[in-house]
Amino acid sequence: MNSLTTLITNTITPLDQIEAIPPSRYLSGLEYFDDVLGGGLVEGSTLILSGTPGCGKSTLVIEAAYRLAENGLKIFYMAGEENKRQIKMRAERLSINSGNVYFSEDTEVAKVIAD
Repeated sequence: MNSLTTLITNTITPLDQIEAIPPSRYLSGLEYFDDVLGGGLVEGSTLILSGTPGCGKSTLVIEAAYRLAENGLKIFYMAGEENKRQIKMRAERLSINSGNVYFSEDTEVAKVIAD
């Protein structure tokens, strides 16, 4: 068997031979947020949210994180624009407080994982 045949046999699968298994999803309880995500957050996924400054990204994320944490999930929130004190102030304004929401203002994933 040549290397191309081996590559095709071992790593390339025709679409009609792949089993479609719906992913596990977690609902935040924010209907509009869950709808945009196709029915909630997919287990094991990473969500990157972008938009113009002041459009409500941080408010939406802290609200969704809190609701997911209230359902027993541990949430890790990495912020690129705001520090932890700003996020805490926003959470307090929304009457949000949870020991299951973890926060880092460091944007280097490898560094955060190493810590």
